[in-house]
Amino acid sequence: MSRALKPTTKMVVLVTASLGLLFGSNQYPLTQTVRNAVLSVLYPIQWLANVPLNSYRSAEIFLTKQNQLHQEVVTLKADNIALHIQMTQLKTLQRELAELKSLQQLVDTPLSVVTSAQVVSNGRDPIASKLLLDKGSAHQIKTGQVVVDKNGLIGQVTNIQAFSAEVSMVTDNKQVVPIMVERTGERALLYGNGQNLDLRYFPIDGDLQVGDLLVTSGLDDTYPAGIPVAKVNSAEKNLATPYYRTKVSPLAGIHRARYVLILPRNQEAPSVAAPVATTPTPPVQE
Repeated sequence: MSRALKPTTKMVVLVTASLGLLFGSNQYPLTQTVRNAVLSVLYPIQWLANVPLNSYRSAEIFLTKQNQLHQEVVTLKADNIALHIQMTQLKTLQRELAELKSLQQLVDTPLSVVTSAQVVSNGRDPIASKLLLDKGSAHQIKTGQVVVDKNGLIGQVTNIQAFSAEVSMVTDNKQVVPIMVERTGERALLYGNGQNLDLRYFPIDGDLQVGDLLVTSGLDDTYPAGIPVAKVNSAEKNLATPYYRTKVSPLAGIHRARYVLILPRNQEAPSVAAPVATTPTPPVQE
């Protein structure tokens, strides 16, 4: 029975064979042939031995690239958010510029002396139909003055502080605005209901159509004539009542306006002075 070689003996044999193949491959063709044959036999083993290392290197490269891509995605997302915010800010500035230009056009109209102001909040009660402006008694603002934006009537000043003024919007349930239909001149009253406007008691024998523009009639001591107030969205004759059943909507940016104009108090037209009596000149006698 043959005995197995000891590990030490195996190592010595393999080292000797390796050295012999290494140094003898250049001198003896047979040694070169044997060396090539051994390498061919050992190649699969060598390839398998390198698989974990190659896999590790590939995984390392993949993870590095993934991390780089992740960082790039994070950076691009941050840039996208910043650009989106900048775009929103630009749109806001453009909208405010357009609003200011529209107000400037109002300033250029013959409205006597007007004061521009900025809306700073919805007042003390955000549910109530109130606005707070950044101008007050220090800017010669008085209660009862009319407030408009580029689209039409917002309301009137009802409370004054030194550097602020509270505006009751036309939708306030205590507000009543004398109006007329711009198309026909027929007059009526608009009532605030806390959220919107009501056109009440418009007789069915009158002429009212969808799309009609309602403007201030000027028949009071508050609102100058001709300020746009609301548009008629529906007008139906109700046989059960002598009045139209209507729906109207305010034209002004009640909850959107940022910049407004404060108009002077509505003043009565000056009376025309009576002609001064003169003594007739006697005719010249010839």
